Amino acid sequence: MTSAETESEMEVRIPVEPELNESESEEEVTALSESEFSCHCCYQVLVDPTTLTCGHSFCRHCLANWWASALPRVRTDCPECRAVWTGFPKVNILLRDAVEKLFPAVVSRRKQAILSDPGFCHLQAFQQQGKRQPPRAAPPQNPPPINIREFYSGVLTTLTFMTMVVLMWRVYSTSTSHEVLLSKPLSRWSADDVTLWVEHLSVWTNQYKETFRREQINGRLLSALSDDDLSAAPFSIENQSHRQIILEELHKLKETSVSLNLWQYKS
Repeated sequence: MTSAETESEMEVRIPVEPELNESESEEEVTALSESEFSCHCCYQVLVDPTTLTCGHSFCRHCLANWWASALPRVRTDCPECRAVWTGFPKVNILLRDAVEKLFPAVVSRRKQAILSDPGFCHLQAFQQQGKRQPPRAAPPQNPPPINIREFYSGVLTTLTFMTMVVLMWRVYSTSTSHEVLLSKPLSRWSADDVTLWVEHLSVWTNQYKETFRREQINGRLLSALSDDDLSAAPFSIENQSHRQIILEELHKLKETSVSLNLWQYKS
């Protein structure tokens, strides 16, 4: 037998990887994406995600509730990092389309719930405010050359101004109540301390702060609360996700060796 005949009779076997199960792959992607596409205000899948100039995204109705939380004034800072946004926030179309493609049933159900929510009026006012914003001027076709000396002078002035703003904010934010939270352990929190903690957990927790204040829940009572306690009278928190979030934040607070200022704790 010649070498050519020998080579023709040899079979070349290439190992082939088994194909991935398409359903299992989709489940893994969905499980991973659900946590990535959640709003840090309501902790649910984003609906009409609106991206601020700092890069954080929130449900548009959550952002509207935050915007109207200080009426008659309005808030224009990020609920996550407190950076003030510029212009007026727009819906992130690419992110919205991706979320609606991944979670069509969840998004549809949440949109129906938003329509019946008492805070829907805030969303309408928020939308109207956006329509009243003047359009941005088009950039000049032939911008003048940049003067390097003036540029660095402007940067230095801006940095000085930002430093002053930060210092003023730190002085303003370190109120007596916040100093108490910073210096005392949870077991020594008063009812006012607990009320302040509940109030600043998120936008939706404002509806529960009066109950904690009325029942004079101090730090020791707060640390002993369970899901059954929150669902029963006098708290009567029917929303299971709200109870879960409060208990998760309380668990994080217990694990913290030193109680922090509320904004430091949230960040």
